[in-house]
Formats: sequence, structure tokens, C-alpha cells
Amino acid sequence: MLKILINFILSFLRIKIIRFFSHKNRILVIQRLDTKNFIKISFFSFSNSLLQNEYEGFKWYLNRFQNDKIFISFKKYTLCNVLNVNLIQGKKISYLDNFLKNKKYIIKLIDYYYKVWPRKKNTPSHGDLTLDNLIFDKNQIYLIDWENFNKKKDAWGFDLVYFFLSVIFLPNLKKKKLPKKDLKEISKIWKKIKKLLKNEKIKNNPIKYFLDKFKKDLHWKKLSKKFPNKFFLNKVDPGLLKDVEKVLKTIS
Repeated sequence: MLKILINFILSFLRIKIIRFFSHKNRILVIQRLDTKNFIKISFFSFSNSLLQNEYEGFKWYLNRFQNDKIFISFKKYTLCNVLNVNLIQGKKISYLDNFLKNKKYIIKLIDYYYKVWPRKKNTPSHGDLTLDNLIFDKNQIYLIDWENFNKKKDAWGFDLVYFFLSVIFLPNLKKKKLPKKDLKEISKIWKKIKKLLKNEKIKNNPIKYFLDKFKKDLHWKKLSKKFPNKFFLNKVDPGLLKDVEKVLKTIS
């Protein structure tokens, strides 16, 4: 109710609050009602570093993939950092919908990643590749929200497998077992992904790989400790974790 009231008042200034310190990241996200551009404003040292990180991620992405529909600008001020991103037209898919419903979008992302991501042993990673951070427009996919960008490089397939786990876990966070109706398609798509992977640790036990990363790798350890609720593997029921781990291990 408070957000509605504030947005009503702000509408006279032609702006609207979209997110207010979500995941405790201390970043305010507003939208200009005239241009539809999104503006992210950070006020504290760690949130400033997140916004700087997002700018670096977007720059890497735009230089690599030549997405001419995305425009960004970044400015540092005494009291805050400000990132401007234009509105990207396209379709957002709910990350809470079940695996079967989102199957075609899952396959589109897998094909997109394999086609465009640098084919090297280690590459920069988006770091939070979920359906919530993707925009689908006909045959094009746009990646947004690069706050977790890791330019120091992760194994090829890091984002791909993280995305795959997200579409399994996020719709089922409170459950202790996988829905049986999803098992066949999950198995099929994991086989498809495994054929693309070179890193044996991700391929053999992806859940352990990411949990270890979040505990030991400095970049991911800092983010996971600061924003534990943003990383879905920190919120999953232990029973579901074991169930998915068991299912993935049995797929050759």
C-alpha cells in the first residue's frame, strides 16, 4: 500500500519505483514514465560495487554480442552511483512456472548460450542467469541484471548449468522431491547439456560444484554471504537438493 501511495506521488515527477533494496542490496530501481528507461541508484559502498560490476558486465556483453537494442550509461557521484538502462522490448517468462511449461524457453537459452558464449575453458559469467533476468524477443534473447558479473572467469557452462538448476529449483523451493511429471524432460535436457560441458566437476555433480563455489571462491563467497537469499541453492529444502542430485547423477 505504501509503495502504491509513493508511486502515486512520484507519478507527478514522471517516475515510478520498481524495486526498493531487493535482496537487501541497497539499490533503488526506478523507471522514467516518459522514456521508460530504468535507473538504478546505489548509496553505499557495497551496492556501489554491485552497480559498477553491472556496468562492467553490460559492457562486456554488448561488446561481445553487439546487442544494438541495449543502451547503458554509468555515472559516479559523491553520494551515489547511477546506472541508466533503456527499456528492452520483449517477453518476460515467470521463473515460478513449472519446468514443463517453460521447456521451450529453456531449450532456447541452451541453444543461445552454446551459439554465442566464448568457447574457452574459462569465460566471464553473468552469475545470476535465471528466467527472471532474460527477455525473449522473437529469435533474440537479452540478458539483463549483471550485478553478479564475474570478469575473473568461471568454467565454460557455469551460467548454463546455473540456469538449468534454477528452472528446476525455483518453482519447487518448498518441496522435498521433484514432481514426477517433470523427471522425463529434466533428464532429456540434462543429457543435452552434459554433452556440451567440458568441466568434469560441473558435469558430474553440478550442485556440489556450485555449493563449493559459493563457500570457497572469493567472488561468490562474498556475494553469497552478503545476499544469501538471492542464491536459490541456499534456500532449497535439503530433501529436494538430495533428490535432484540423485536424479542428475543417474543420467549418463
